[in-house]
Amino acid sequence: MGLANWENHYDIPENMSWYYFYPNSSKALREIIEKEDINRFHAVLIEDGQYSRDLFSYVKYFEPYTLFYNQNLQINDREVVDFLKKRCAQAIDFLSPQQLINDLSKSLFGGGYGDKLFPPTIQVNPNFTGAISYQGLDYVSLEGEFGQDFAQLAYWAYNIMVQKTLPIELWLEYEKEGNCDFRLVIRKM
Repeated sequence: MGLANWENHYDIPENMSWYYFYPNSSKALREIIEKEDINRFHAVLIEDGQYSRDLFSYVKYFEPYTLFYNQNLQINDREVVDFLKKRCAQAIDFLSPQQLINDLSKSLFGGGYGDKLFPPTIQVNPNFTGAISYQGLDYVSLEGEFGQDFAQLAYWAYNIMVQKTLPIELWLEYEKEGNCDFRLVIRKM
């Protein structure tokens, strides 16, 4: 969704079907969904965040993490910010559109694999003296003093399998308060 149709300027990989929507064209979006019998979009690129409102009534067609918006956008509309946050939208670099299209075609279209590491499988270091609160399948809350140096605080009890031929992208969701630093370490086994 944006002012220019990238299909007219860039090569779209064969494993992708490209649909372009001009801002404020929610009627055209509805017509395409009905005509093409679309159940969901694998990715949505939003060039300008102010046009995100056009997508509000189509939320059921977007999986979390499949909305991508230009990282250089300044979004001041609270409803748009909430919408993007609820859909786990990703702020990404739009400076190289062809590379972006190619990357998305490899990671989100055909033959891909996704997995989730659930909060209940997170094991907290027994030496941590702060408060630990598991909130079902939603999140784990840790409160306390974490020290000045990095040390293992938690880990997932189970590993995930990856294939050499598929790209690996990790989307870690976390919120922190204060001026603490956070580091994630991945080990190949």
